[in-house]
Amino acid sequence: MPPKSQFSAEDVVNAAVRLVQRGGAEAVSARAVAAELKGSTMAVYHRIGSMEALLTEVQRVAQERQFASQLRPVTGEPLLDLAIGYVAFAREEPRLFRFLFFERSRPLPASVAKKTLALVPEALRPAMRQVSRSTGRVAGDLDAFVLKNWIFVHGLACLVSSRVLQLDDAAVGELLMDAGAAFSATQSRG
Repeated sequence: MPPKSQFSAEDVVNAAVRLVQRGGAEAVSARAVAAELKGSTMAVYHRIGSMEALLTEVQRVAQERQFASQLRPVTGEPLLDLAIGYVAFAREEPRLFRFLFFERSRPLPASVAKKTLALVPEALRPAMRQVSRSTGRVAGDLDAFVLKNWIFVHGLACLVSSRVLQLDDAAVGELLMDAGAAFSATQSRG
């Protein structure tokens, strides 16, 4: 029987998250996690199984933090709040943002994705109804509109996370409103 570990699987994941926050995905190794916890690599593997499983859990935690940032009410407009929260997450957690979209950009396993994505639909439904009402778009057309907006939001988030742009939530909201109006105008002409 393996020796009892003084820390839990959650402790291991949280230690790995802290390592990503400080040094990106490359900072995460069994040895670094063990040092963070002042334990052994054997205990890390015993609690989490493999480095791949650990990185998947770090990805899940990072995604949950991103969604939590997106679900923060900022303007009272649900879709705008989701977008501002996306950029705010990139600004406040630049290494976790890069981890999610550049260092670890792969789908979560179905069981983990289901649990993680369950956080978002309740917030998305009113936002999508609002966009549908305000733009007059229906499902397929609405998907294209949302995709264009997400591409802009993601680009803005990348610029903010890399510190090329330093924008607060109000400035981000203003840019998003202008871009949304531009996308809406170009689609109504086309």
